[in-house]
Parts: sequence; structure tokens; C-alpha cells
Amino acid sequence: MSFREMATRKDPAYEEALRKRIKWIVQITGLEIVGFAEFVGISVSHLYAILNGNKKLTYEMARRIARKFKLKPEDIFDLDKDISEEVQNAPALKRFMVTEREMQEYFQATRDSRKASHYIAHTLVNAPIFKDDEPIYLWEIQQYCVLQKRYYSSDELSKYLNEQVIKGKLRSEKRPIKKRDGTYGVRKVNVYFKGPESGRKA
Repeated sequence: MSFREMATRKDPAYEEALRKRIKWIVQITGLEIVGFAEFVGISVSHLYAILNGNKKLTYEMARRIARKFKLKPEDIFDLDKDISEEVQNAPALKRFMVTEREMQEYFQATRDSRKASHYIAHTLVNAPIFKDDEPIYLWEIQQYCVLQKRYYSSDELSKYLNEQVIKGKLRSEKRPIKKRDGTYGVRKVNVYFKGPESGRKA
């Protein structure tokens, strides 16, 4: 049976093994799913569908993956072939890691630094939005985070900000709620200021 025929055959065990092979390829590149999709030139949703078994890996898709590593589509379908060296040392992969190094979400190595608690504790608390005598509201902090491509729910952000208050990185007190039109309401909410320990190393 040719590899083109293998790509279209119905064999649940083989399909599962092939999905694991693709997951393994993604893993050894050091890329996240979103980074691998960008590198190969396919949509993230399509890649997820393949990995989750909702779509089969077609011969054409295998070709698109293989060419990035100077491989043949057959090398992807051949479960017995060791392609780890070609994948990890592919010139195209090394170039991608250099040209896209600012896109932290593409790389497995940046997972810890991308965690909400780490970002808030080590980057956000030292941001210029926090001042000694000028309060900033939670929704304003959320807006700042969105500009930094960080997306947190109000509850999540409030939780981590209050942790930094306890540690002295920020100060907090109750103030009348500030509406997005600039007016103030009656209900009091937490506002945040720069803390006495802000800027110091943990």
C-alpha cells in the first residue's frame, strides 16, 4: 500500500498513531500549537482538528508539514522512520525562532513567563500605569493588559492584584466606582497605587 493510500485508509489504530506522531513533531520543535500552525502555514483550528481526531491528516497537509523540515510526505506517514534530527535541526525552524522571537505565545520555553501570576508579579506591577498618588481602577488595568495582549477576567486580575497588595508591591483602598464615561458612582471598589516594595526584586 502506498503512503497516498495510507493517508485515505480507514484504520483507527493507524490514525491514532499518526496523530501521536504529529503531536510528537510539534513537541520536539519547541513550538506551541499556535506557533507550529504559523510556522507550517495552516490555521490553528485545522491543526487542532487533526490532533483531536476531527480531521484526518491528508497527503497534502503532510506535504506542507514535511517541506518545512526538508522531508517528504511519506516520511510523516511512515511511523517507523526516525525524523527527530531533521525536525529539530531544520534551517527553516531555526529562522522562524529568530524572526518570531518576540511572539512569546509561539514557544514552549516561554510558558512560565506567560502565566498570569508571573506576568502580574514581575511586569505589570512595575508598569507606569501605577502611580504613588493617582489611583487606577480595575477596568483601567484590564484595558492596559489588553494593549499588552494579555486577557484576564475581572475576577482573575483582581485575585492576582490583591496578592501583590499583600506582598507590598501595590497599595489598595476603597474609592467610589469610576465609570467608563469618567463620572463616579456611589458604590465603592478597590483602586490601586504603586506599593512601597514596587520595583524591588522579589
